[in-house]
Amino acid sequence: MSDEPSQSEQTANDRVAAINAALRASWVLWMGMTLAQLAMLVVVIVVGYSDVAVDVDESMRAAAGPLALFGGGLLLIGVPIALWARGEVFKRGWVGEVIRPGAFLFGNVIVWAMLESVGLAGSVAALLAGRALPHGFVAVIAFALTLFTWPGAGPMRPRRL
Repeated sequence: MSDEPSQSEQTANDRVAAINAALRASWVLWMGMTLAQLAMLVVVIVVGYSDVAVDVDESMRAAAGPLALFGGGLLLIGVPIALWARGEVFKRGWVGEVIRPGAFLFGNVIVWAMLESVGLAGSVAALLAGRALPHGFVAVIAFALTLFTWPGAGPMRPRRL
């Protein structure tokens, strides 16, 4: 008997290694994007509810409203499109009863990037306006939605009976 794994054992081991690598990368990306949004929200709250002032001229301050509307538009239109795109990536990456790790990672990155864009637009609008609300409201919603997109390995692992 040989100590080397059979072909099917090696394939299973490679699959588990790929799943674990994609899951680790997903966790790192999700955590980085979530912490970035949290840091932006902290800055917005500190600036919006304290005596710390952001020195911007009136033309920049006037851009806060349209930028907040742009963030709201991304939230209402871009996030559903990103969720749809993630579903399409997942469908194309579907093999048997699981999603390939690369498709899982890429599909989630699409949604996280959109949520990060919404958060950035809302946070910058709030900073330009010099107050947290109402301009930063879309950033708060984007942060909350990001929390719900924690990457779990379920779609990449076959169900066991």
